[in-house]
Amino acid sequence: MLSLRSVLWIFATLSGWGPNGRLTRLRLLHLDLTFKWEVSMSRINLQSELEILLGSKEVYFQPPRSIRMRYPAIVYNLDRIDARSADDKHYFMKNRYAIVFMTKDPDSDLPTRLLEHFPMSTYDRSARSDNLYHHYLTLYY
Repeated sequence: MLSLRSVLWIFATLSGWGPNGRLTRLRLLHLDLTFKWEVSMSRINLQSELEILLGSKEVYFQPPRSIRMRYPAIVYNLDRIDARSADDKHYFMKNRYAIVFMTKDPDSDLPTRLLEHFPMSTYDRSARSDNLYHHYLTLYY
């Protein structure tokens, strides 16, 4: 997958710079759409990795209340986007996801495997509700 830096380089070299020394508005709009596509692909890659670790397709991104889940299952949502800025621009952005792993098995090793697989993750807490064990994690991806 192309990184944002390589996309910038491709646009600068293939399409040239605008008359004012900057990319034109149309090219910036295209670049913005490309960046949004990369962020979306990043979430889809995370979805695939979570499905592989869980061993099933019971992985849900921000599911509506009407969905009936089978367990074990993982529910995750975008918690926030951490951004570092300089010169009035964001130069580093990382998505932070809140993950909830739900299972009927109190001795499941999936939380440990998630922490081993994703180095930028933390185990926050656990809880039990309606005979389901909930494990809460934070993940940067």
